[in-house]
Amino acid sequence: MTLEKNMPIGSGLGSSACSVVAALMAMNEHCGKPLNDTRLLALMGELEGRISGSIHYDNVAPCFLGGMQLMIEENDIISQQVPGFDEWLWVLAYPGIKVSTAEARAILPAQVSPPGLHCARATSGWLHSRLLFPSA
Repeated sequence: MTLEKNMPIGSGLGSSACSVVAALMAMNEHCGKPLNDTRLLALMGELEGRISGSIHYDNVAPCFLGGMQLMIEENDIISQQVPGFDEWLWVLAYPGIKVSTAEARAILPAQVSPPGLHCARATSGWLHSRLLFPSA
């Protein structure tokens, strides 16, 4: 396995996640695949958390599973594939500054208030349903 990263470190584009995913995939393959995808993804999130300061799957899940992923983290389900659209054009913007994930997350409040949490969940649920059932 070869990992070639052409991403700026500290860009917020998932550079560390790529390294974590590649390393764990290679180790799992070398050991005869003792870990299933769910366990592998959980370990990837844990290792990414050791780098950034908090366990999260927002970069390792799409890197490992591919496509757009909605982070669920309920009932032993970490993420769910979100359908993409062939006609969409994706834009990736990099401002040219370095900010570590730990520094960026330190800016956020330690807890989200219940109204903010409910609004975020409702919005993500609505978006997910629109993507799955655009004509409904």
